[in-house]
Amino acid sequence: MGCALAKDPGKEKIGTLKAQLIYATDEDVEDLGESRKGLSDAEKKVLEESIRKKFKTYWMLGEDQTKILRGYENWTSPMRGSEELMVSFEPKGREGKDGLRLDLELWQSKRKVLKADPVLRKGKHLYIVGPKWRGGQLIIVLELVDLLKE
Repeated sequence: MGCALAKDPGKEKIGTLKAQLIYATDEDVEDLGESRKGLSDAEKKVLEESIRKKFKTYWMLGEDQTKILRGYENWTSPMRGSEELMVSFEPKGREGKDGLRLDLELWQSKRKVLKADPVLRKGKHLYIVGPKWRGGQLIIVLELVDLLKE
């Protein structure tokens, strides 16, 4: 006689989060690796207006896209294959039809360096000016890619 396993509603996907890691600096940079790519002029303009600061150059170091589970802490690593910089997030409720409130934490070298509770809106970017790094500044860009209907 078999026992039916109960489905865990906390493991239900409710959306998708995209995380990008940008390195901004006024220094000349040569050793960021082959995966780096520069930002377009339009991307630079939006970024500078959002963070209210200008740098000489901006480099995309990586990005990650992960599903948001309804009842669990989720993790994303915009530097693929590295645990040097991680973002943890847990959904705390919807805000209107296109918003999601999150408990958000930024981790660097396994230490929590930032805690926030932003509301992400579908298709909008959240810019977090992160820690200083190699003579520049790390910037984390989060986007709620999709949000499934309740």
